[in-house]
Amino acid sequence: ATTAADGGEITLIQWDPDSASWVTVLEMDFPPAALLDADGLPYTDYASVYVTVLDDPSVMAAAPGNMMASDAESDFALESFGMFEANIVAWTGEELTLAAPVNVRFPAYGTHTSGDEIGLYHFDETDGVWIQEGTGIIDDDGWFNASVPHFSWWNCDQPVDNTSCLTGTAHDASGDPLTSGSVRTVGVDYMGGGYPQPIAPDGTFCANAKPLSTSEIIVLGSNDSGLFEGVITTTSGEAGFECAGDDDCTDVGVISTTQISTSCVTGTVVGDVGDLTDRKVSYYATYGSSGAYLYGSLDLAGDDTFCALLPTSVTYLSFDVSSRETDEIVITDPDMDTGSSSFMSCYGSVAASTEGGTLPTLVEATCGDEACFDMGDLEVECVDSSGGWEGGDTGFGDLTDF
Repeated sequence: ATTAADGGEITLIQWDPDSASWVTVLEMDFPPAALLDADGLPYTDYASVYVTVLDDPSVMAAAPGNMMASDAESDFALESFGMFEANIVAWTGEELTLAAPVNVRFPAYGTHTSGDEIGLYHFDETDGVWIQEGTGIIDDDGWFNASVPHFSWWNCDQPVDNTSCLTGTAHDASGDPLTSGSVRTVGVDYMGGGYPQPIAPDGTFCANAKPLSTSEIIVLGSNDSGLFEGVITTTSGEAGFECAGDDDCTDVGVISTTQISTSCVTGTVVGDVGDLTDRKVSYYATYGSSGAYLYGSLDLAGDDTFCALLPTSVTYLSFDVSSRETDEIVITDPDMDTGSSSFMSCYGSVAASTEGGTLPTLVEATCGDEACFDMGDLEVECVDSSGGWEGGDTGFGDLTDF
């Protein structure tokens, strides 16, 4: 038997129904003494490695982060060629960490050339985005080879440079437009997707997708009749078009949706509520076993309460309030772009999750019912701030006309 002190190779196989055989989907090569226990001390006993591999577009709904990445300059969409999640546990059940990098290799989805260098990304669970952490190389077998310094979700990706856009209208089962909610795209012949995009009050939407490719458009939205979901498969148009103002997006027509079981979550905004300039509450929720998510905003009622209509399968939920109002701008020297400003910023948030035990299983209910789950108080704090600038860093553009 091999222990953590010895190191060694782990091979993950799975049944392939197309070839009616077992195939290798991931290999890991552990150097000796590569593991640490919870106290940061070397672990030398027996351990188990638990791995999840996503290697085909059909399973991309289970990918975290909706294939969006972030760097110091911007957020951007990714196209994946395979990803995995790994956790390693001692025989006692204690979770272990890596003391040294582990070499991994797996078949890369799609067509590649030996020697191709592809980005290596890990999923940041705190910010909910993919972060690049080096690169990997395609070998002669078409496998992606890389070294990972810690265990989490790891992804073989490239940024999506060109996009196409898809427009349409979302209706409920009666033919009435949805008035809020979101749509998102998930690749069918590619491993990618994008951030959910909002549904307008008239039911229209626009979402970006990979050009000349097949995507699913997944809809989750609501109107006065309830909460609805739907999905269609469509093909995107030529590259070079985006939702921001382009009139040449591919129109997919009307997407009909089906009503789903819903519940309601309430709360009360407290604290510096009177100083808010925007009486809205934003929400973000994950739901279902695949970790799909939705977001939106709610108007605060006159008594500072709110109520969100959500799927009963919600597993994580957060609400936040933010606003900022500039009280005064003083230009001391327009030619030099110098001056000062004073403003008030407000923020508050509250969150709950089933995993953390703070969010129960929601039961079917609608806003106004006693069965709604109450998140409690969302406390808002407003702060008066002031500052100065010099050399054009105002954020207000050219000041010579003031």
